Amino acid sequence: MKWFKRILLCALAALLLAAAVLCATQWDNLTALYRSFTHTAQEILGDMESHRQDLQSALEKHHVTLAPPSVQQNEALLNGEADPQEVKESLGLDDPDAPLSLEDFEGESADLLTTCVADLYGYQIDLMAQLGSMKQEVVDYWNSLHPSQQDPALLHSMGLEGLSKCFDLEVEADRQVQAILEEYRPQLEALGEDTAILDQLWRYYCDAKASQKAYYLKKYLN
Repeated sequence: MKWFKRILLCALAALLLAAAVLCATQWDNLTALYRSFTHTAQEILGDMESHRQDLQSALEKHHVTLAPPSVQQNEALLNGEADPQEVKESLGLDDPDAPLSLEDFEGESADLLTTCVADLYGYQIDLMAQLGSMKQEVVDYWNSLHPSQQDPALLHSMGLEGLSKCFDLEVEADRQVQAILEEYRPQLEALGEDTAILDQLWRYYCDAKASQKAYYLKKYLN
């Protein structure tokens, strides 16, 4: 399988370099590629866990006790081994007694912030499940081909197409996360809550995304 991974890695490097030339915002993708080469998987996982703990500590100061999905849960979603709804339930994101939307909200700022965080974590879980489905489609298609059709050129093309779809999905995910945060900002301000926590949530999302990119590049391509 070494040749399989090397071809995907070359495709990824080519796409990232081309994207960086066209758009400076792709610098984080190049950084993720660099980290995948220069850090061990355990070091990257350590960064992910550190970001996770920092966020939980910040949220606990606002009386929010929800935890984000773990690395193991994200891995299971990506591999199609976990049901997204069951993951949400295990994290308490579908509490029937909790506010379900802004319209249902009647409590204190902590309750509103809890609902906001639940929306963010729920979206993250759905996103990982979507990536898992995309991954499985590619694997199923490749395995359906006759061995004579499984040539490096086709694999290179499939790698570029898949990575391009992932980049498009990343742009959409950024928009969705920002939209969720901004949806709750006016309500928190009206309750006199310091909305700096929303900025912390955005930074956590960006940090977690960067670490996950590096981790999965390390795992699947190195």
